[in-house]
Amino acid sequence: MYRAGIKSGTPLCFQAEMLDLPLTLPPREPNVLQLGGVLLESVAQIADPLAIPREHTGHLHVEQPWDQLFDLPLLPRSNADYHLHGEKLDIAYFMTLCAGMLGGVPQVATLHPSILSPGSNHLLFIDACYAIARNNLLQWLATRRNQDPLAYAELMPSDETTHNGTPDSYPISVFYHNANRKVYRTTSGRLGLGPGPMRPGDYVVILFGGSMPFILRPRPNGDRTFIGDTYLHDYEVMKGRWVDRLSKSHGPNERRMFRLV
Repeated sequence: MYRAGIKSGTPLCFQAEMLDLPLTLPPREPNVLQLGGVLLESVAQIADPLAIPREHTGHLHVEQPWDQLFDLPLLPRSNADYHLHGEKLDIAYFMTLCAGMLGGVPQVATLHPSILSPGSNHLLFIDACYAIARNNLLQWLATRRNQDPLAYAELMPSDETTHNGTPDSYPISVFYHNANRKVYRTTSGRLGLGPGPMRPGDYVVILFGGSMPFILRPRPNGDRTFIGDTYLHDYEVMKGRWVDRLSKSHGPNERRMFRLV
């Protein structure tokens, strides 16, 4: 769904960059996978996993991870700013819990099937999913948490095509995407939703050809251990615009080869 490591205008089968993968001879290091990519930054702080009711119908305790990451109230909102997108910190957190646009995928696929047709603009699909996910969040805040919708005016739909949010869609998406996952903050303040085994000091990287960013753990000898994929609440990264700019840049080359063992 996302395009974090996918450059526009290049066939998907030619996106990944690998070393030591000869066509006829065995690799020199058969137990090492060498992949090209970019190191974004490190994980600074990780919250405990979100409590998930067995039936996925119970109360959503969103305050639990928030209180471990921030010294601010979540509800009612504090109006603290997120450092990206011109977004408020609480909205960035709520959207991270549902993995961003993934919180709107089921409704977009049902309500706007034409947007999934061959040749359609994939970025339009991502934007449509984000819009419905944000409206799901607004409906949940107003209906299930008794918050004034006017206090979250930035979540109001901009046109009639996104008036499709339902109050139960947001918690269902959060329950689904938080299974064996944890919310975290990076050294620059980005929010993310990553694999359960991750820990502070792990790296957030883009691997070319991958739809999601990934979490790697540094080893003393310079190699890396693969931990898993991650959602990063940075639209430029998740839509592939960041890697597009990198491929067109004439400045210092930020590419590197990661040795995964």
